[in-house]
Amino acid sequence: MNWRLAFAAAAALISCGGPFNTGDTEDGGNGTTTTPPPQVAVVSPDDHHEFDFENEDDEHHGDDEFDIEVHVEHANVAQPGRCSGAGPCGHLVLLIDGVACGNPNSSSGSSRFRGKFGRCAIVSGQHQIVVQLVDDRGNVLAASPAVTVNVKLKGRHGDNAAAPGPGGDDHHDDDGDDHGDHHGGGGGGENGDGHH
Repeated sequence: MNWRLAFAAAAALISCGGPFNTGDTEDGGNGTTTTPPPQVAVVSPDDHHEFDFENEDDEHHGDDEFDIEVHVEHANVAQPGRCSGAGPCGHLVLLIDGVACGNPNSSSGSSRFRGKFGRCAIVSGQHQIVVQLVDDRGNVLAASPAVTVNVKLKGRHGDNAAAPGPGGDDHHDDDGDDHGDHHGGGGGGENGDGHH
């Protein structure tokens, strides 16, 4: 190999401001090194998954929590404000139907966390789930493809569904059967903590 020719070519490349790299590159060896961008994908729930919640309707329901798991590539996940070191880093933010079910619905420094359909104005029906990786400055580093899920409320059972009467639920009793105040932090009886 003609070392003078190689040296001249390298000097010309450097003088023109071009990149100079003799190592392997991820783009096939064109002289530049690139770091893949962060990526987020929802592992669970699956697309078109159906959630069933017993003894509920859109007026009477709990937090309706569900598990969510994501896979993050080319970035670190940490609690908000805890990112350190080089490379992309952030926490995970769950959005359901954009910001219609909370802004955000929930956030986490772990790839497994919980969302709450109970924060939606209408719980039953179809919803779209997106998870974002957000850095400590609030910049969105990556967003997952949307996952569509369906929520079914099985309806209220027993005297909760009957017309008010002796021993019935007239939404003003003190026996705790009514759990229609969940949006304000939930009333008290056997169903007062919602359904999880």
